[in-house]
Amino acid sequence: MNNFLEPSIIEYAVLKPDSSPEEIQNVCVLANKHSFKSISVSPYFVATCRKEISEYGSRINTVIGYPYGFSITSSKVEEIKRAINDGADGLEVVMNISAVKSRNVPYLKNDIESCVRISHLKGKPITMTIESSLFEEEEIKMVCELCTEYEVNFIKTSTGLYRLPTEKDINTIKKNIPNSIKILASGNDFTLPLANQLIDAGAVGISTASPLNLIKN
Repeated sequence: MNNFLEPSIIEYAVLKPDSSPEEIQNVCVLANKHSFKSISVSPYFVATCRKEISEYGSRINTVIGYPYGFSITSSKVEEIKRAINDGADGLEVVMNISAVKSRNVPYLKNDIESCVRISHLKGKPITMTIESSLFEEEEIKMVCELCTEYEVNFIKTSTGLYRLPTEKDINTIKKNIPNSIKILASGNDFTLPLANQLIDAGAVGISTASPLNLIKN
């Protein structure tokens, strides 16, 4: 087991609804200092972060349809356009949890395809965020097949609002996607052993609100 994780595989996620401008600026300072792979902030703070982080520094990702994916598809598309105009490097779109639980495949197809199309048209990678703790194994398989069909770049295991991902979650996702789609394990308060376990299972990165606990300081 590694005694710490490299910052280059960590996303610093700051998505609290009461995050202040000062907190976000501090996140940018830490991102510049430690060279995290990326930060994840709300669309409201993308332009602020763009001023603080150079285009050669940590990537600025933002969430779309957060936290439950309930926004209608056209709203998600407009959110993506605005976020890119504000300087976002990547889009993290929350899959509509209710649509997944009701297994509304036509709705999900349109939602995913529309978001992927606009993101890729603008030259930006797209992450589909699922909620692995709420989805049954067959539902995870279903969304993985849809993400594969529409050439999503990343699948993130959760929004961070529920339990931490497990090795089983990573294994289930991994066996249902091609190598071209990468997995991000997401959650708050990761322990180093769990983070290492998920990386060993196939996740390429860790998204967390507490990254300093995982790196060498």
